[in-house]
Amino acid sequence: MKKLFVFLALAAVVFTACNKPASSGKDKGGKTGGYEAPITIDGDFSDWAALDASKVVVTECSAESAYQDLKKMKLYYDEYYLFVYLEYDFSAYNNKVGTEDGVWFLTHMFCFNDDNNTATGGYPGQWEQGDTPCVDGFVEFTTVDGNPDDGTVGSLVNEPEFGYYAWTGEPNASTWSWGAVEADMAKFAKGYATDKAIEISFLRALYPRGKMEDTITLGVNCQINGWDATGALPNKGEVTETNPTGRPNLLSITAVK
Repeated sequence: MKKLFVFLALAAVVFTACNKPASSGKDKGGKTGGYEAPITIDGDFSDWAALDASKVVVTECSAESAYQDLKKMKLYYDEYYLFVYLEYDFSAYNNKVGTEDGVWFLTHMFCFNDDNNTATGGYPGQWEQGDTPCVDGFVEFTTVDGNPDDGTVGSLVNEPEFGYYAWTGEPNASTWSWGAVEADMAKFAKGYATDKAIEISFLRALYPRGKMEDTITLGVNCQINGWDATGALPNKGEVTETNPTGRPNLLSITAVK
């Protein structure tokens, strides 16, 4: 898997407490053309508490899940943006950053069924999608970045870069079939990470595949050093005859009007 980006901070990673970047707010989710974004992407998460809780979609980690590294996700979706708050706990990897059996980098995939159509896309990931895997594309990013090949130890990236990959396989296939999409990712996606959480804004008008419907489904995972997911949200599902794995469906969200 092509390593692009990742996120996390470990107690063993030495970093200075983050200072908020100087910004007018206009390039970080501020006031534009009469619209004032409710969330500023700056690592200060207090503005999430000011949102109408009835309009925020929340999913939390299940104690029974095999994917424990991602703890909570909050989503606020309006006509212009999808805002994400993603909380994590990587304390299990303390003192292992850059060691032979430890953590060098973390990759995150934010997976979108952007057309809310189960007949398109593919890739089941960590979610129960039956015979119709339907992820149309994913955003990948890194917030702890290192390289075992040259001995670069992983370190926190407060403001990660983002890349986008669209599904290129047969509809509803479970293969790994993706193609990079050229897009102005710096304007489409902005994030700010601390050692506890990251907040992200996705600008709907610049979505690389062209359109995000008012109702979409999605999920997010993280992988340590490559392929194997150690965190995923949502991750709470019910074990039934038709869902023996107990995996959840992708999370559904509808834009606030």
